[in-house]
Amino acid sequence: MSRFLALPLLLVAAPVHAADPASGQMYLDFVRKQAAELRAKDKPPATLEELKPRNDELRKNLLAAWGGFPETSCPLEPKSHGELKRDGYRVEKITFQTRPGIRMTANLYLPDKKGKLPAILMVHGHWKGAKQDPVVQSRCIGAAKLGYVVLCVDAFGAGERAIGTALGEYHGEMTAATLIPVGLPLSGLQVYENMRALDYLLTRPEVDGERIGITGASGGGNQTMYAGAFDTRFKCVVPVCSVGH
Repeated sequence: MSRFLALPLLLVAAPVHAADPASGQMYLDFVRKQAAELRAKDKPPATLEELKPRNDELRKNLLAAWGGFPETSCPLEPKSHGELKRDGYRVEKITFQTRPGIRMTANLYLPDKKGKLPAILMVHGHWKGAKQDPVVQSRCIGAAKLGYVVLCVDAFGAGERAIGTALGEYHGEMTAATLIPVGLPLSGLQVYENMRALDYLLTRPEVDGERIGITGASGGGNQTMYAGAFDTRFKCVVPVCSVGH
């Protein structure tokens, strides 16, 4: 156990020297130099054939970092919990199972249009109300009025799925930290659950399965980036203001 405690102690001690601007600049220079050397031989693939091995390797490494996914997906067992009729669209309140005994809460925005429609999986960031935050709802409503089926889900540990009773819990903090010892980081859990949300969209008769995208901002941008990189069923991937420099 002692060797695992040593690292946090070192990390706590390190900022003592950070007050010196010169030492801070030296550290940044060191990191940039290391990054440049590690990536000096990188070059973008010239063809799709060259890209595929890199994609396969990235997916393999991501899956290992996430602790793997279940070999067999459990039944979705979707349930409807009521419907709200609005101007030009309706909202169906639903839940479905992502892992045995774990249900995802979601709102499905359905335009008043007939035929197979394109769909968007809308993943929220760190807004206080999660899927029901006014900012997140406005994005869903706007897309629905443009003719998209929109599935907006509560991320694990947020919104109606928070550990506490109040909305607004930051699911990237304590909820995420508790998952590390069991080898199941929050990022991987979110990717798998968003893949199950995609599974659910594919069961809906209103949805054109060949035209499904994913988008989100902030923490939702991170979810979008990872899910879109891993699951090629998403035909359009739009992360917004997520990973910085």
